Amino acid sequence: MSWKNQVEFRPLLDVCEAYGISKTTIYKLMKSNKLNTFTIGRRRMVMIDSVKALAHAAMRNAATTR
Repeated sequence: MSWKNQVEFRPLLDVCEAYGISKTTIYKLMKSNKLNTFTIGRRRMVMIDSVKALAHAAMRNAATTR
């Protein structure tokens, strides 16, 4: 089995802590479909690729507004 194409995800609270994002902001991003999430049981998981995509978009936006 190859793990090269594995999908990376983390629990919502871990993402909040690791990236310094509040739960309110995470929920707003989820509601606006800018952040991909899913649930396993009662735990909300966040797709790390979508967090990275948001960061890249923010950096591009910051570079163009200078």
